[in-house]
Amino acid sequence: MTLLVTTATTVRASADVEKVLEGTAHRALFASSFDGDRGIAVGAAGEIQVTEDGGKTWKQEPAPTPLSLTATAINGSKRLAAGITGIIFFDNGDGKWSAAESGTQERMFGASIDSKGNAMVVGAFGTMLRSTDGGKTWNDVAPEWMPIFAGSDQLTDDFAPSIYSVTVNDRGVGLAVGELSTILRTEDAGATWHLALGGPVSGAERPPALFSATLRTDGVGYAVGQSGRILQTPDYGRTWCEFNSGVDVNLLAVATQPGGNTLISGMRVMLSSQDEGRNWTRITGDE
Repeated sequence: MTLLVTTATTVRASADVEKVLEGTAHRALFASSFDGDRGIAVGAAGEIQVTEDGGKTWKQEPAPTPLSLTATAINGSKRLAAGITGIIFFDNGDGKWSAAESGTQERMFGASIDSKGNAMVVGAFGTMLRSTDGGKTWNDVAPEWMPIFAGSDQLTDDFAPSIYSVTVNDRGVGLAVGELSTILRTEDAGATWHLALGGPVSGAERPPALFSATLRTDGVGYAVGQSGRILQTPDYGRTWCEFNSGVDVNLLAVATQPGGNTLISGMRVMLSSQDEGRNWTRITGDE
């Protein structure tokens, strides 16, 4: 079994790490997504790289925009790419990218799409958008943020956390994570979202941001973020516990497989666990 790690929101689970693509210092790839052996990676200047063999080889597609793409998702023939200034592009199976009207100018950080065409993109300042037609049209589904953070002594009344990652499965269960260790949960394919972890903040020290989340079909999920934070859920995001990662760096992406094989990538470090997160081994990098 192999695993592929990428620079941002999505990682496929693996035991070995191999460099398969390299560019110049200013040729950045910001996010990737896989469905089986089919994968997509997006980055600066609208760059799109695709693979059909699990990441062994990559082919560049024509850029649909000169702007940076910072989030992507793939499910079967359906693909999404989103980026700065609220741009969203969709491909409903014809291999062509079409622009969608997002209704926002905020930067996008995460994307997800299921086999039925239910899609989510999330981004800066509480942006949470949903599509039911594969990405053609979008609606705002963000919760009311003010009641969630009411009583915080360091936040303004109009505070809305940036949401960095979202995942929704074909059962309609999903997670979204972001600033202040905020975790939101859905059971209706993203139509409504409810707080699972987080809330009012008191004192000068704020909870670390969470940058990536993943959820398996058996209900086990992980969320990772600043200061080496690793959280795990055994029940589709209803409850959470924290593990000691042994590092104090930003953890940026997580992937997990049934049986407990889990991989996390971060700033100058990669961590692996074979026992559902109880023990972590640094497989590359220095803290």
